[in-house]
Amino acid sequence: SCLFVLESLLTPEEVGMFEVIMAGDDVPRRKPDPAIYVAAAARLGLPPSRAVVVEDSLIGLQAASGADMACIITTTPSTRGQDFQGAAAVFGSLDDEDAGGPVTPALLRGILASTRGGVVP
Repeated sequence: SCLFVLESLLTPEEVGMFEVIMAGDDVPRRKPDPAIYVAAAARLGLPPSRAVVVEDSLIGLQAASGADMACIITTTPSTRGQDFQGAAAVFGSLDDEDAGGPVTPALLRGILASTRGGVVP
């Protein structure tokens, strides 16, 4: 489960920073269907125009795009060769300085503004 992975990688305090944690089992249809992102935004009370999705695959990008959310990609060895056309940005990792990183809240706000005509709602 995604919670097991998060708890393996993060401290309890870091896991507690997430307001919502969801997995494919939480929605009736899996990616590339946008249901998981639509549901997460609804749980947060957040319009899609205020969301930036961090994904690592083409099906994740398709799901984010289907939910009308900006999406940045962090590639993995198995997804590095995929065509991420439509992504707001593509990074080799969250600290990829060659691609404009590291990915920070300020960078995400800038990406969101650039995908919404310079306006962050």
